[in-house]
Amino acid sequence: MLCALLLNFAMQAGDRQNDDPQIENWRQWEIPPAPALSAEEELKSFRVADGFEVELVAAEPLVVDPVAACFDEYGRLWVVEMRGFMRDVDGSDEDAPVGKIVVLEDLDGDGRMDKSTTYLDKLVLPRALSLVKDGLLVIAPPHLLFCEDLDGDLVSDRQTIISDDWGGIYSPEHAPNGLVHGIDNRIHFAKHNQEAIWKNGKWQSFSAPAQGQWGVSMDSTGRLYFNSNSSLLHTDLVPRIYARRNPAYRGLKGLGVKIMHDQRVWPGRVTPGINRAYRPGTLREDGTLLNTTGACGPGVVRGSAMPDHAVGSILVPDPCANLIKQLSVKVANGSLIAQNSHGPGQDFWTSTDERFRPVNVIDGPDGATYVLDFYRGFIQHRLFVTSYLRKQALERGLDKPIGLGRIWRVKKTNEANHGLPAANNEMDWLKLLNHKDGFWRDTAQRLLVDSDAENLVAPLEQIVKTSRGFGGLHALWTLQGRGELSVDTAEYALSSLRPRFAVSAIRACEEYLMSDDGTLSSLLAERSKYADNFYKRQALLSLLASPKESAQLAALDIWFENLDDSILRSCLPTTPQDYIPLLLKLLQQDERLNLNDKKQREIYDVLVATATTSSQGASDFSSEVFLRTCAACHGTDGLGQTALAPPLNDSHWLQLPKEKLIEIVLDGLQEKIEVNGQEWDMLMPGWGAILNDEEIAEVLNAIQSQFSPEPQKFIPGEVGSIRGQ
Repeated sequence: MLCALLLNFAMQAGDRQNDDPQIENWRQWEIPPAPALSAEEELKSFRVADGFEVELVAAEPLVVDPVAACFDEYGRLWVVEMRGFMRDVDGSDEDAPVGKIVVLEDLDGDGRMDKSTTYLDKLVLPRALSLVKDGLLVIAPPHLLFCEDLDGDLVSDRQTIISDDWGGIYSPEHAPNGLVHGIDNRIHFAKHNQEAIWKNGKWQSFSAPAQGQWGVSMDSTGRLYFNSNSSLLHTDLVPRIYARRNPAYRGLKGLGVKIMHDQRVWPGRVTPGINRAYRPGTLREDGTLLNTTGACGPGVVRGSAMPDHAVGSILVPDPCANLIKQLSVKVANGSLIAQNSHGPGQDFWTSTDERFRPVNVIDGPDGATYVLDFYRGFIQHRLFVTSYLRKQALERGLDKPIGLGRIWRVKKTNEANHGLPAANNEMDWLKLLNHKDGFWRDTAQRLLVDSDAENLVAPLEQIVKTSRGFGGLHALWTLQGRGELSVDTAEYALSSLRPRFAVSAIRACEEYLMSDDGTLSSLLAERSKYADNFYKRQALLSLLASPKESAQLAALDIWFENLDDSILRSCLPTTPQDYIPLLLKLLQQDERLNLNDKKQREIYDVLVATATTSSQGASDFSSEVFLRTCAACHGTDGLGQTALAPPLNDSHWLQLPKEKLIEIVLDGLQEKIEVNGQEWDMLMPGWGAILNDEEIAEVLNAIQSQFSPEPQKFIPGEVGSIRGQ
């Protein structure tokens, strides 16, 4: 019988005023006991989809509280142990330096780890790691560390602080993590507003929108997948790095797109231990969770030990529901759509053990997929724990024990464990660029990019030109990462690589558009006519990276021909600010420009609003609004630009009635005019929809003060009066 009593003890951090009553609804179901099981007992609790099997790889005491991991080229598994997380229901001593990085080894080749070595300890809530040349990058709040093993004993002898502003001690759920090596030779994150390159012991970061919450994964063409706790799967339909190329623009679309719209989960047991399960609609009538509430750590299946039909699908853990979903992704008209691979009522991997807490999914060197199991009864962080969950956890004994953890392997049924390929030098790694498993292609690229060998250009170029699989794309990016990509190879790749790889290839060759004679620009524009929207968007974005007129003209061709694609349309203002004056000039000269078309006008106005001229000379204007909006065309000195915008120092125009000047700024101007004896027939956009009354008054006063011998004074009320007419 449902107990309607409200919980009566001290408020928890997660309690909210005016929330639904925290009814002890867990009492209405017969909840099985949830004792801590041995790994072998837990294995028996699993139900996995037909055609798959699960095997134990490691368990406590070999590994404890695993939250992130990666394999190296020797088959060793590097694991982040977040031992300090929620050691009791109140999160006591959370800042204790008890976290570790351990290295697990399979000494006898039977697929199960036999040895654990502590590489690094005394960490506070570590959460991510990535192998790089000569060491390991680790996020250990508030630090990003570069850790080195100088004597080869798998113990870090030296740690260098790369950055000390990573936060995350007080709210692990909402702090940077990830550190995933992309095919683009960049390191990608979840919950962090950067991308980065680690090269020759130096960290170079680039501004980018923060995406996702916990975990990030990459498919075989380099597309990233991520999620948030209540939304199973998202992706970027254009690379996020372009979103900050023009620092004044924040309007690039296609980022963080939700591609899985059905958030239902199908647990294998009742799940009342959910933080806000007292809210109506959170649990089904049978006590199982209805929609995901803890989605995290997605992993793309890229290995040959999995069934062919599973390769390319994405496994998404939900530790709150004690399960893993499998999502199939399909291309649909320039977008992606994900769906449950197993239909309603069934999920890929469920458990009757309430302590099964899958939190991350990674590729393995044996072609299998690996799952990190935090194995806890209580996993809600202290900042969000409700009184409802705290009482239930204590009453049901979910708070103890801690200090456990498992790592599981999933693969197709009866698949023999794959041995590791013999790979000891650059020539071996070159062959691995064409390996059937994504893990080895990625690893070979990383090792080759980091290699100091000088004889790799010719064989890499040969792979680009002869491989029909992913090897050509990896070879192309390897040349790019080594700084050895030639214009001839770039031209071949852009003209010949299969459509499946072409989008990524454009990015790899982007640097050559900077000095292009028009050949590559024409090639991209021509191929775009017959390509899908993914290709067209990337071609446009990469062409805009060039200051060359040929590249920008090609970009405008693609833009005008695809105005119905809102994502592609929004790409134009990502142009680097220094290139916008040229782009505006070309745009204004283009007979296709129609500012009565709302789609075109919106982007045109944004281009003007976010532009800036080069930093040649200091601005004479004190108005930040002028510098932000007007300087792109009229210059930081107000002297205008040939064929783009007239100067502002004509006394006739400065002495027009204030009402007329306000109207020009509000509504724009499109007519032949004469300024300082020179005729102009250019378009000035209206700013009424972008600037408020105070900002327009500021701009007009700045111009008057700078150039008029008898400055007129404008006040916001006058602007408002004209605006309202």
